[in-house]
Parts: sequence; C-alpha cells; structure tokens
Amino acid sequence: MLVAYRRIDLPLPLPEWIDEATVGSGVEIVPIQCDPARLAAALPKHHRAPADRIIIETAQYLDATLISLDERFPDYFLGSAGCGKLVQA
Repeated sequence: MLVAYRRIDLPLPLPEWIDEATVGSGVEIVPIQCDPARLAAALPKHHRAPADRIIIETAQYLDATLISLDERFPDYFLGSAGCGKLVQA
C-alpha cells in the first residue's frame, strides 16, 4: 500500500524486493487470517490505519516478533507480555 500511494520508493518492483529482503533472512511473511483481522477491530485506537492494526494484532495473535519504525506501535505492546514482541529498528 505504501508503494501504491507513493509514500515509499523501492529500488526493485515489489515482488522482487520482498524476495530480496526475505530469502535467507529468517523472516517469515504470514497471510492475513480471519481471527486476527476481527480482533484488530477491538484494539485501542492508538493507530487509525486498519492495515497496521491488522499487522499488530497478527503479531500478537501468533506471539511473533514484529519489526517496525512506527512510533505508535509500542503503545499496543505495553502490558501484552506473552503476546508478541515489538522491535523498533
């Protein structure tokens, strides 16, 4: 979405960039699942972007590590011990 809205520029077409960024990195891309998508609607409104809220809830639902620079994401991980982890990098 960020590429489509020209909020970021990538040096390669998106599918190639994803392959380049993830192959051999240990990063796993997971599909959107129904339960986290539904639960995202109930998250506090720290972040208005629906896609970001689904990403946050998916990390918590899967107890996964989420890497992001977004300054609003930490608000969702405060007090959520055992429900995902945020790394700001």
